[in-house]
Amino acid sequence: MAVCSKCGRMAPLPIGELIQRYGELYPVEMALVKVRCTGCQNWGRNIEPKWLRLCEPGCPQQRG
Repeated sequence: MAVCSKCGRMAPLPIGELIQRYGELYPVEMALVKVRCTGCQNWGRNIEPKWLRLCEPGCPQQRG
C-alpha cells in the first residue's frame, strides 16, 4: 500500500507495473518518487509505503 502524507489517501502499489518498468532490483523508495496520488495529484516525496502483514482470509490478526 502507498499512503499520501498530504491527503492521507491509501492505494495499492502497482508492483507488477513497477517491476516491468524499472526491474526487480530497483529500490521501492526510488520507485515511489515517481508515483502520483490520484486524490490530490501530489508527486513522489510525500508518498510513503505502508507494509501490511499477509494472513489467511479470516485470520483474526489481519487488521493492517
